[in-house]
Amino acid sequence: MVNNSSAKVVSSVSAALRAVWWIPLLRGLGLIVLGILVMVRPLNTLTALTVIFGLFLFVDGLMVAAQGWANRAQPGWKLWLAQGAVDVAFGIIVLLWPGLTVVVFFYLLVVWTIAIGALAIIGSAALARNKDLAGPWMLVFGLITALFGVMLLLRGEADLTRALSVVGLLLGVYAFIAGSVQIVAAFSVRAVARDIDLALKGQSPVLDAIVERQETWAAEQAQREAEREAEKAQREREREIEKAQRERERAAEKAAEKARREAEKEVEKAVERAQKEAESAQPTPSADSQDAGNNA
Repeated sequence: MVNNSSAKVVSSVSAALRAVWWIPLLRGLGLIVLGILVMVRPLNTLTALTVIFGLFLFVDGLMVAAQGWANRAQPGWKLWLAQGAVDVAFGIIVLLWPGLTVVVFFYLLVVWTIAIGALAIIGSAALARNKDLAGPWMLVFGLITALFGVMLLLRGEADLTRALSVVGLLLGVYAFIAGSVQIVAAFSVRAVARDIDLALKGQSPVLDAIVERQETWAAEQAQREAEREAEKAQREREREIEKAQRERERAAEKAAEKARREAEKEVEKAVERAQKEAESAQPTPSADSQDAGNNA
């Protein structure tokens, strides 16, 4: 269970996510609508394309700036403002450029995609350092955008001056892909906010799975500890048995050695008694025989 201060912090994070998740959703829907419009045949003219794309950039820039302002408490939030400023600036340029040609529009599109992609990649690095959930999605968006700009640049302007529809097709494909990424990111952020709310109420399936896993892990740890204790006790019993066996063997060796020494002592005593008895059994010469020997 989390304490009150931790619960307030987590609840504030959830509130912040709920407050901003709809912004990438709107951006994604706007990109998809842009993709549809630029690929519609009646609008396949340079004027229609520039008007639609310019208005999109202006509106998208405002939404990106709003997203950055909503996340101003996090590191790297100024990069969102930078993206919004780039969008608005390019939108104004596209709408107000006098005598805009396909080539000029093409290079404006290239510069815009590479600039937005680079800013998104840099912003994702800042969000990753802050453990922000939007970091991976911003990285994907930045890579897609930058790669689209590089693809346009490598294609060159030769084909585009002959067929404006190529520009519309490429821009439409990019808009669909980038819009899908933004929509998925928006619903992912919303899902995280919902999971946090459920976790605070103790109703989160993720939290239940974590608790279940912790309980399983604890049971496994207890079982392994019991097995280790049983093995330790078994080793102790085996050592005790071996120790008792060695003590019995040493006691038997000491008893045998003692019995051997006692037997040797008994043998020595018996030999001494036999020698004494033999000495006492020999006859001693009498006094008369000694005198007779002297006279002789």
